[in-house]
Amino acid sequence: MEVSKMDDNKQKEQPNWVDTHYSGEFLNLEPLTGVNEVWIKQQPADVVEVRTEGTFSNQHLLLNKEGQKMFVAHEEVDSQAKVFNKARGYVMHLYDRCEQEVIRLTRPYKFCTGFCWCAAINHCSIHIDVEAPVGQLIGTVKQGVSCWSPEFDVVDADERKLFHIPIPIGPAAAIHIWKVNEHSASSVGIITRDMRDPKVVVTFPSDLNVKYKALLLGAAFLIMNLVFVDEGSQWTYQQ
Repeated sequence: MEVSKMDDNKQKEQPNWVDTHYSGEFLNLEPLTGVNEVWIKQQPADVVEVRTEGTFSNQHLLLNKEGQKMFVAHEEVDSQAKVFNKARGYVMHLYDRCEQEVIRLTRPYKFCTGFCWCAAINHCSIHIDVEAPVGQLIGTVKQGVSCWSPEFDVVDADERKLFHIPIPIGPAAAIHIWKVNEHSASSVGIITRDMRDPKVVVTFPSDLNVKYKALLLGAAFLIMNLVFVDEGSQWTYQQ
């Protein structure tokens, strides 16, 4: 009887799904329309948000700033993933309220990885492919060459550079997202860590193309695996 009450309480604590009315060209990304902030919160392993086939390890909720669920993310388990830790490859599956996979993030395992000065070599460069819907590549987040701290470029399916994300080498309160055009770059968003209610917060313009928002979510998941939090809300890079 006690177990039943605990399960009921746990269920009541879960946030509601955002109300969506699917329409338009990118209907699978409709929850991102008009949104300027997404929270990524890791879930306890015993809380199952969606029913899926296969075995998964980490589970995350993606919420809007009102605390409503937009997507549920499951990281696909690899038998060797935990051995390689930061260098591990993984597939992140993002599901909507109908339990349909709408975004897939794929990061291949690279043996020589994380060293910014050799990122020009394919088997050393970190990258993550973003599909939305599954099977349709909309872009890639890939490591660029730098002398010390890592830098990431967000490109579309045609390899056109959209955003640049440099990672601070020391503790930093925020990681800035820079929009790139032919002549200049301007900060359009940030990736931060909120330790009061442990979550990663990604911000971007509300009118940004939903495909670009999905790419920046892919960047956030990639960056989350490369840094650790120190001194409260600080990012610190691990070489």
